[in-house]
Amino acid sequence: MNLNDLKPIVLVLKKLLQTHGLNHPYHGGMNSYSLVLITSAYLQRFSGFESMSKNLLEFLRYFGYFFDPQTTIVEN
Repeated sequence: MNLNDLKPIVLVLKKLLQTHGLNHPYHGGMNSYSLVLITSAYLQRFSGFESMSKNLLEFLRYFGYFFDPQTTIVEN
């Protein structure tokens, strides 16, 4: 398990959410704790890439195209 990319990926995602106004959970956005949980769960399960940028890209691809919140749960 390699979580070296956790902090930089979370920071990039937080900035992305802030840019689009999705960083306020009381307005439908995602809080930092949830972001850390799903990022660490992803990295524990799928992290096999050498670069942080590849891990970030695959994280976005997984949660954008393949993750089904109706049938899948995130566990840490």
